[in-house]
Parts: sequence; C-alpha cells; structure tokens
Amino acid sequence: GALLLRGFPIKTPQDFANLTEALGWPNFGYEASGGNAVRRNVVGDRVFTANESPPDKVIPFHHELAQTTRYPHRVAFFCENPAMRGGATPLLDSGNAYARLRSEFPEGLAELQKKGVRYTRVMTVDDRPHSAIGRGWSDTFGVSTPQELEAKLASSGDKLEWLGVSLSHLGVDGDRYPVRHYTDVRPAVLVDPSDPERRPRFFNQILAAHAGWRDELNAPGASVVLGDGTPMRQDMLDAMERIFREESVAVQWRAGDVMLINNLQVMHARETFVDGEAPRRVLASL
Repeated sequence: GALLLRGFPIKTPQDFANLTEALGWPNFGYEASGGNAVRRNVVGDRVFTANESPPDKVIPFHHELAQTTRYPHRVAFFCENPAMRGGATPLLDSGNAYARLRSEFPEGLAELQKKGVRYTRVMTVDDRPHSAIGRGWSDTFGVSTPQELEAKLASSGDKLEWLGVSLSHLGVDGDRYPVRHYTDVRPAVLVDPSDPERRPRFFNQILAAHAGWRDELNAPGASVVLGDGTPMRQDMLDAMERIFREESVAVQWRAGDVMLINNLQVMHARETFVDGEAPRRVLASL
C-alpha cells in the first residue's frame, strides 16, 4: 500500500536521505534507468527531483518505470515546500483498478493481458528540461554515442529508428541524433510476489503514456499501442480514466511530509498547482 508520515522531524533533503537509508532500502538510483523525466540529483544519487513538468499539466496515473524491464519496488516522496494551491499526489490501488476493469471491460482487459503493450518515445541525445518526457537518450540509457546505444539495446527486444532529419523548425538542433525508441512488449498486469493474496495489479504506464507523453517531438496518443501494434481502444482508455479517478485518493502535501509507496501495488499521479513565493518542491527516492 502507501504510508504517509506527517509531523516527524524531517526538514531537509538530507533528513529524507537519512530516512530512506535507515529503512534499509537499497538505492535503486535513476541514472540509466530508462525513465522519461529529466531529474536533478539533490543528495548524491539517492534523492532527486520528482517530475518537474509544468505546473499547469497533470501527470496521469502510473507505476514508476513500468514501461521498462527494471522498475523499483518502492518509491518515496518528500515535500520540502508545498504549492500555494493544488499540487496533490493522488494514489490508486491498482488491484482495485484491475478488479473494476475486469468487471466493466472484461474483453478489453483480456486483450491487454494477452497482447501486452509497447511504448514509443522520440528523444534527442541531450535532455530537454522544458518537457515532462524530455530526458535525452544519453542519460536515459547511460551511453554517449549512437553506436553505444545500439549495442546496449541489441539483446533487449527494443527497437531504434534513427530519424536523420533536421528538427530545427521545432527548436531542436538537427545534429543531435533524434531517435524513435520502441520498447519490446511489456505486460499490462503484474502480481506483487510479496502480496499474500496474490491480487493481479494493473501495472503499466498506459494512461500516462497516452495522455501525458506529448511534446514537440511526440504526438498525443501515439506513445502506447497493444503488443501487436494495434491502437488502444478509446472506450477502454476512457474507462481507465474514469475508474482511476473514482478509485483514487488525493494527498495534499504539507512541508515535511514523507510518503512511502509500494510501487508494485499503488499508482501515483500529480495534480496541477499554483506556486506561492517559494516554488513547490517535492523530492523522490527509489
């Protein structure tokens, strides 16, 4: 599940780092994780910024790094400074989401479980910090050259399409090696091995990719398809959005709050917000 720690003497990023170490959590790290968001390390490589997409943009529900084959079992967040208004982090038990979808859209869910999903993203070599999915392929995969990237993904089942076109009309240097990355088929459902009930969980980034993976290089709706390449059903996507909203609970941050999340069981999101004199600052540790 998820646990909110409130009223404890956790005031600084270093306090937060000390807490995660005291819990005995292994340091997953974000470098070369395959994640999409541009992050900045704050305390070593253990504590870093959460997704800093623009405050007027919702970050849809997702399991952290579910689009990859290497995802953390736990996620921790620390609120150093809350927003003046908004900025809550909604939480969703993805076991409940699975049960609702199985009840209301059994055929669509069965198709997802059978075929799986593929994710697609266009990247340049360097980060584009203005974009919520602007992490460059160099940081994403921990490589420096196109040849190194090809070699790293050669046995993964993922595919690369080097675009070889000028992106200057989009404000991107044409020589920065833009590439379209196609993941291999990823599962849409997972069972947490530590769960004694063995409940199926709707473990993926489908809604986040469909609704949120958009910028000047990535078109809305083109970022996720079924494992055989066919488009996602719109009625299924609409059902996900409605069910997720109905099953979720939003946590409004206070300074010093820490949230501990089982990433195999609980999705998280981010609501829009308005900053006060000091900007909203929520940090993360995996």
